[in-house]
Amino acid sequence: MSYCCNECGNLDKTKKKVHNGYIYGCKGHKDGYICGWISKDTELKTMGCSDFTKEQQTEQIKMF
Repeated sequence: MSYCCNECGNLDKTKKKVHNGYIYGCKGHKDGYICGWISKDTELKTMGCSDFTKEQQTEQIKMF
């Protein structure tokens, strides 16, 4: 099950690489960064992986 990077507790916006776009840090991904390069923060809503934190999953379940 995948979730968007924008909602994930693993996202680390203080860690950022820039090169023809940019990439943020991710505390849950093996290489330490989110799964792809972006050109604007709104793209974080369309990216995701299975490393979404359990805390975020619990919060989403409470909404239903």
